[in-house]
Amino acid sequence: MINNIITKYVTLSLLFVFSIQLNAQKAEDLSLYLEKLKEKVLLDTDRGTYISGESIWYKATYLINGRKPENQISRILYLELINHQNEPVIQQKVSIEKCTASGMIEIPDNITSGNYILRAYTQYQRNQSHFGFASVHLYVINPSAPPTNNMGNVDSIIKVYFDGFKSLSRKQPQYIVNVSKPHLLDSIQVFHKSDSLNYSLNLKNNQYYYQITIDEPISPKSHQLKGVLKDGRTIECQLPSPTRTKPVYFSEENEPKFQILTEKNLNEYYVEIYSSSFDKLFSKAASGNEKNIMIPELNLGNGFYFIVLKDAERKQVRGIKSFFIFDKKRIQSSINIEKSTFERREKVKIELAPPDIKGEYDLTLSCVRKGTDSDNARIHLQFALANPWLLENFLYNADNPNMYKSQIDAALRVFDAKYHSEIVSELEVEYSILEHLPEIKDITLSGYIKNKKTGKPVEGMQVYGSVLFNNPQFHIYETNENGKFYFPINDLNGIQDVFVCPLMKSNANDNYEVLINRDFDSRVLTITDVPLPITEKDKRFIEEIYMNYQLDLAFNKPVRPMNDKLKSKRNYYLFGKERISRNLDDYVSLDNMWDVLFEVVPHVKPVKKKGEFKLKIMNDESWVLPGNPLVLLDNVPIFDLKKVMDIHPSQVDKIEVIDRTYLLGPYAINGVLLITTKTENFAGVSFPEESVFAEYLTVEPQALYQGKTYNTSNSYSEHLPDFRNVLTWKPSIKLNSAKKELEFFTSDRLGEYEILIRGTNQNGERIFHKKIIKVL
Repeated sequence: MINNIITKYVTLSLLFVFSIQLNAQKAEDLSLYLEKLKEKVLLDTDRGTYISGESIWYKATYLINGRKPENQISRILYLELINHQNEPVIQQKVSIEKCTASGMIEIPDNITSGNYILRAYTQYQRNQSHFGFASVHLYVINPSAPPTNNMGNVDSIIKVYFDGFKSLSRKQPQYIVNVSKPHLLDSIQVFHKSDSLNYSLNLKNNQYYYQITIDEPISPKSHQLKGVLKDGRTIECQLPSPTRTKPVYFSEENEPKFQILTEKNLNEYYVEIYSSSFDKLFSKAASGNEKNIMIPELNLGNGFYFIVLKDAERKQVRGIKSFFIFDKKRIQSSINIEKSTFERREKVKIELAPPDIKGEYDLTLSCVRKGTDSDNARIHLQFALANPWLLENFLYNADNPNMYKSQIDAALRVFDAKYHSEIVSELEVEYSILEHLPEIKDITLSGYIKNKKTGKPVEGMQVYGSVLFNNPQFHIYETNENGKFYFPINDLNGIQDVFVCPLMKSNANDNYEVLINRDFDSRVLTITDVPLPITEKDKRFIEEIYMNYQLDLAFNKPVRPMNDKLKSKRNYYLFGKERISRNLDDYVSLDNMWDVLFEVVPHVKPVKKKGEFKLKIMNDESWVLPGNPLVLLDNVPIFDLKKVMDIHPSQVDKIEVIDRTYLLGPYAINGVLLITTKTENFAGVSFPEESVFAEYLTVEPQALYQGKTYNTSNSYSEHLPDFRNVLTWKPSIKLNSAKKELEFFTSDRLGEYEILIRGTNQNGERIFHKKIIKVL
């Protein structure tokens, strides 16, 4: 209860402060409160396997401190489709409304078959480790571009890692064996040099990690591991040498109890537990001969955690063990269907009954071709085990999560060894909670200004930011002590042209540089790619779903965003509608801009003094407004009026005047002169070297899934074939105390389909349920 009150109070405080002024300097006093607010995103997709060119339908749920807040902080979600080489293939920004965001990502039809990760996060989450970003594994198939990681000889399908000693006194070495293609192997055996069998391991279907313990001290010269293939061939593999480079081992006895194995006493050592976002959850000093560390009840939810042993000063990491907690008590709703078999193009009616746990649930419903989602677990299991931050999402969609526990335990030990340096680096990072401000309304563009001569940030400099052309916006910001600036970009879709420039004074001697921050996070986890376990049965299935996609593409209208005009003109008036406007084509042609401003444009008086041009703007009472007016050329600020005077009037479309003082946030603008040209190059005007022109991605227009509807249960009069891989996708189903009735239609493709229900309640508890139907 107290946690909920704090979350609501601080969230409201943030919204109030940042709505007054997006100023990091004034927000610093809130840093202590901000550290208590931890955002998290849960990500669901319609399925897990796709053909290149198909659409990924997704739904994201936004949480603060593990719950859906009444008042969310961030309003923008960032999504990236990343390939196994850590390269973003697609990037997208979408709006978060009422703690949810949903939409569609169209997979490029030319990408290579293989493993991909869809990840999602907010700008505010970038103040923490990227280990905590929402991530989902997707398997994409392109028949024209087969995977590059499915080749290789059988000699490379077994890897062995030394894991430590079961007992430091007896020196019994433990090993982790990773089998990348278990369908090719029959058994694994460990032989002594005398050819006597020491250990034999029978392989199980779809098991990729095994833990083995040798009952006697060994050396690589005395023992050898052999893999026996199903065709009788053998693979010889060298056992790695037992090493004492790891100063400490963690032996998980009974959660939350860990035994620490070390050759020395634990005098004044510290044991700490971190979340996947590297938030410290627990710290305890361990001293003397204490070996067993009891972890108090921390109410750890589903997810990935690290237990870390540090020295007395808590600086040097002496040992790391990752562990995973998955809630065995998953919430399930009830899916009631009148029957389990249907004919082609028949209406399927389902009834969702709420779970026993009261509250409101926000659910998604998808019905997909069987084999393209949770049923095809082995494709996603191997990749998730090699990249354990994906385990939470994988296990959430698994029929029986507990069956993978032994594999997960073994895989995490390999992960700890391979990612040791990355984990240590994350533990050493001191994140600033105000490095990335939350986007409380819409997209923000941020950056900083530095002095080229000194390389130091420039504080207190006014920076002008403009959105150009069809959707004009104008903003002013004063850099903080770190030289940073932030601009809101409101109510726009797609790619927009932006301009950023510091206020340049004529007597300025310093050269400045404007650097715009990356809008997407450049940090990525090192992805361990795995060979794709494609069998002959898989190939036949791939051929089927590829044909389904091609037929659907040929005979059905493609899904388009609700507004696909990325740079369409909006009914938006910069500085409001009250302005004086003059279209120059309505007047006699003049030879220069001086005459135009003097003769044609009212309330404006050009002045030239000592070779320098100035403008005076007068209000309705003929009083001259104080100071210098703001001059915008195609919405780009002009500081040197001589450049305006050098424009030929034939290049100008219209000139508008705002003859009053205009308040833009905390800044008073004493009159505005807006010049719109007929050109696409700002009438050839050059801009200061410090200026930056860029294309900036804003919010993706919302896309709505378009399902097929038939008039009767057996409507074969429709002459167009229907071979969809996805029969329905409904991303926002509200379920409370009442039952919910939903319906969709089957297609022409016979076979089995999965009905999948996913979602969360207000407490962030996840729900999953699955039903199988057949089309006969």
